[in-house]
Amino acid sequence: MLLACRAVGLGASFTTLHRAFGEECDRMLGLPPEIPSAVLIPIGWPLGKHGVPPREPVDGKLFWNAFDGRAVAAKRPIR
Repeated sequence: MLLACRAVGLGASFTTLHRAFGEECDRMLGLPPEIPSAVLIPIGWPLGKHGVPPREPVDGKLFWNAFDGRAVAAKRPIR
């Protein structure tokens, strides 16, 4: 679903925030008590200019057999 939305320029994301009011939300959606919702997927046209998100090479994020925290810390911006 998320990939299909992205392909046509729509914004979408999974959200579980509604679960704080789960039973009430499920009633509003007309769901029976034995079939509660797990996530909601808000979908819409994003405002503003949205392009391809920045991506780092996989070599800096993928570790084989051991995690190298030094490599990640060296790329982390200082705040």
